[in-house]
Amino acid sequence: MEPTNKGPKACTTCAKAKARCIPARDRDSKCQRCQRLNKECVSQRPAPPRAKKAPKRSRVAELEKRLDELSSQFAEGGVVAALNPAPGSSASASASSAATTRQPSVTERPGQQQQQQRKTKKCDGLVTFEYLFPSPRSESAEASGWSSEVGCNDCAPGSGSGGAPSSSSLSVDQLWPTASEAEALLLQYHETHAPLTPFVVIPRHLTAAELRRQRPFLWRVVMMVSCFFDGPRQHRLGKEVLAEFATMAVLDGTKSLETLQGLLLMIGWMNFSLRSAQLTNLLYLARSMAVNGSSPGLPCGADSKATEVKWGELEYIRAYMGTYYVNAIVFNTNKKADAFMNTSQLDAFCNLLSSPGEYPSDMYLVKLVRIQMLSQSISMAMTFDPAQPPPMQLPLTMVVQDFQAQIEAYRASLPPHLADNGTLQCHLAISQILLADISISDPHCAALAISHQDRIQLLWSCLRSLRRYYTVHGAIKCHQVNDTEQRHFLGLTALDLAYAIVTGIKMLLVRVPGWGG
Repeated sequence: MEPTNKGPKACTTCAKAKARCIPARDRDSKCQRCQRLNKECVSQRPAPPRAKKAPKRSRVAELEKRLDELSSQFAEGGVVAALNPAPGSSASASASSAATTRQPSVTERPGQQQQQQRKTKKCDGLVTFEYLFPSPRSESAEASGWSSEVGCNDCAPGSGSGGAPSSSSLSVDQLWPTASEAEALLLQYHETHAPLTPFVVIPRHLTAAELRRQRPFLWRVVMMVSCFFDGPRQHRLGKEVLAEFATMAVLDGTKSLETLQGLLLMIGWMNFSLRSAQLTNLLYLARSMAVNGSSPGLPCGADSKATEVKWGELEYIRAYMGTYYVNAIVFNTNKKADAFMNTSQLDAFCNLLSSPGEYPSDMYLVKLVRIQMLSQSISMAMTFDPAQPPPMQLPLTMVVQDFQAQIEAYRASLPPHLADNGTLQCHLAISQILLADISISDPHCAALAISHQDRIQLLWSCLRSLRRYYTVHGAIKCHQVNDTEQRHFLGLTALDLAYAIVTGIKMLLVRVPGWGG
């Protein structure tokens, strides 16, 4: 064997035997093992060189390529716009310019311009609700150029180059209201939104300038909420206040009454543009801020900033009860017992708010919290794993009768000015649905050994509660709602509506003898 500098060192015979190959002193002779065994000693053939991989494009190069493509698209758009004639030009120039404009660019898909032209023709009478029910982000949506920030302003008559600039084309600084507009929006907030959020009370004697000076973050949230009928503007302002809150609460660690109040208003009115995980995170952030802000010994928030102007002695109690209220709306109908808030302090807080009567809306807040506490108790009692032994020590009929008596006692305790309140009536109907919807599930009925007659009665009770809920909602005519009229329901209560719809669909699928004709 003749050893070489490169390639395999062992001979073929030693390599097959996986033995150590020790070359002889004489370079032309066999290795020691082949000499001892008297075998042929031949060097191995070197393996062919490995194919080199193509150099992988870096992330920076990919981004640069994408930026170049976008720049070229904008450049082409500018050239096409420059070719458009003025209004006073001749007809021949208009025809040639139109022909040039109709030429598809390199980056457009076949037929994309025709679809865009058809869309422009139909946009005059089109009403979209993308700002209320935003479409999920997808590759197809991004490829088509749709953006939820634009919303319905893409088709608005004034969104063109000849009309006033739309909310989507303005910068964020231009979207914030001026001093005069802020005064009008604050007055509108007091008339339309404030009655539904008694956990955040802004004194009516405060001007918008004073509110901005004393609590700037709360001012921004109020301005965002007041832009209810300008969906794209509210959507963009909502993004700004959400980013500001993330910086204050997460990065800076700010925990003040103002931050908590603004967060509660964001959760209550901005839920339509929040994903499920975002809403859950904000709810838990509100809980942590409320627990840190108010304690049994110091319920009025003694750890607040010294420079913070107080608007009352019970502000922290209202914020704490508001935190419980928004959490209960989300988690009661989801029946997540591990996510329920502790209610040990709520009874004392309700008594504090009921006795002094600092604001007329305090009684309304107390009633909102009381009915959610009752719904939470019902949800905890009726939620269990049917595969495990039921936690109820009493028969189901006795449990239902006891909760029904509590519901009727709550209904009788409502003062005259709240007896016909739509929100409270809907919460009452939801609590009764929570009490009776266990009859829809066959495994739960089997685990509790519910008799056929009792199950039919519970199904009818659930159906009657659904009818009451829909009756309250059906009394509202959407075409009669205007920007100066009080809102009928808090935005977050849409989760109750979703629960009622899902329960109604489940009842259509129930197959029980004597039910459903």
